[in-house]
Amino acid sequence: MTCPFLSETRVRGCSAASCRKLLASPLVSATGERCGTLRHAECSVFQERGGSLEGGCPYLEDRLVQFCTAVPVPRYVPYSSPEVTPCGSEAFRYCEAYLAMAGAYHRGEEVAEGVAAVETLHYATNHMWLDIGGGGLCHVGIDQLLARFLGRVEHATLLTQRGVGKPTVVLTIQGVDWPLTFPKPLLMESADVRLRSNPAPITADPYGAGWLFSGWMPPGVSHEEMCRDLLHGRRAVAWMRLEAERLSEILGGALAPPVAGVAVAADGGSVAEGAAAHLMRDQLLGVLNRFFPSHVERAWE
Repeated sequence: MTCPFLSETRVRGCSAASCRKLLASPLVSATGERCGTLRHAECSVFQERGGSLEGGCPYLEDRLVQFCTAVPVPRYVPYSSPEVTPCGSEAFRYCEAYLAMAGAYHRGEEVAEGVAAVETLHYATNHMWLDIGGGGLCHVGIDQLLARFLGRVEHATLLTQRGVGKPTVVLTIQGVDWPLTFPKPLLMESADVRLRSNPAPITADPYGAGWLFSGWMPPGVSHEEMCRDLLHGRRAVAWMRLEAERLSEILGGALAPPVAGVAVAADGGSVAEGAAAHLMRDQLLGVLNRFFPSHVERAWE
């Protein structure tokens, strides 16, 4: 599967130049180009290399390339290797340019104000999700309930390793470093390192541009084994709705009234965005431990 915004064109360039430079394409004017005319003899590179003086320059090459039509300045990729970019694989679904043009990839069902659950995703009970693409490429991130509770992440440390391992991220919230580990191992491919300098998408778009890791199911692990003890479909929606209600009750009832007034939305039925910012350190740690534990093994019962 490739991105619908991936297009193709032909470009020309000099095979003898030390620095490859685009000479002409449908997006760049060829006005003044001498490579395709007898004027190529005036070129210092041609004079150094030598060659035929008839027709166009013998070092002028023509290539078929692909590029993204969703960005204002295209970057050309050889037609034979689109898989080296997200455009040529299922990873395009999490590309910011694609999401900006096509809208949210995962819309889900709203279970509380500002919180949605997506039936096609597989959820761990520490509120991390797994998306298994049709081609087997997996993505991991945090869900919208955790994102809404946090509101803002100060820093994200993506702990990556080679080979097979459990994806782990350390989120810094209100000065607290909180690790989250997805309970299933992946054959790691990449982490979204852009989040290290700008973690805002983690909470602003948790099911899209805020993805954390990508990878493949480990060798010998079946789809059934990968999804075991994870929540999916209507069961995931029911669980998320219950979790939102429980978190709202904890923030609105168990905490001190001054805190509850800002941690819970005015209707008393949903978690206010950024509720974590209004908690004392011990209160924040208590909520994180109870609802968003670092490690989980089993599904919700």
